[in-house]
Amino acid sequence: MTIGEDNGDRAQPATATASPLVSDGQATLDLRTRPTRESLGMLPGENGHFEDRPEGSDGIRTTVLLPGGQSVELLAFSLGSESLGSPLSPPPDSKTAPPSSTVVNVNYPSVSAAAEQLYAYREALGLDETGLASVAGPDPGGGGAAGGGSGFGVIQGLREGFLHIEVELRPGTESNPVTANYLFRYSDQAS
Repeated sequence: MTIGEDNGDRAQPATATASPLVSDGQATLDLRTRPTRESLGMLPGENGHFEDRPEGSDGIRTTVLLPGGQSVELLAFSLGSESLGSPLSPPPDSKTAPPSSTVVNVNYPSVSAAAEQLYAYREALGLDETGLASVAGPDPGGGGAAGGGSGFGVIQGLREGFLHIEVELRPGTESNPVTANYLFRYSDQAS
C-alpha cells in the first residue's frame, strides 16, 4: 500500500487545502515541535502525503529543523508523511489523526558517501555510534579507511519528547546503489 492510499478507498476532493510541503524543489520539515497535518501537506481526508522526483532530477532540497536548534540538509528523491500510527495501536480514524511519521529518502553513490553524510550529522540526529559504525563503517573523517560497514541496517537515533529518529541503509538503484531512509516518528509519549 502506498502512503495516501486506503485499500482503494480514495478521498473525495477536499475544499480545504494544506500548506504545500515542497515548493520550488525545496522543503522544510520543522520538527522543533510536533508537526501538524497541514504543516506536512496532508489534505483533509488523507492518511498520507507523498512527494517524489524522478531519478536523475535535481531532487528535493530538504532542511530538517531539529529540537535543540540543530538542522540537517538532505537531497531527497522522495519524502512522505502518514497518520497510520503503529500497527499495534492504529488511530480510530487515520484520515483525521495527527501525523505519526515522515520519511525522507536519499540516494547515495556508495556506502562511503552515505557514511560521510551520516557522520557529519551524527550529533544532530543523535545516531548511535556503534550502530553507525556497524552499518556505515568507521568515521571517514576519523583517519580510518573508508568502507567496512554492512551497508544495510537500521541506526537508532535521537529520542526526545515526541520525536524518535532512525536511519535505515539499504540497497538502492543501479545508478545510486545505497538508499538511506531518514525516519522521523512522532508520539504523544515522552521518552
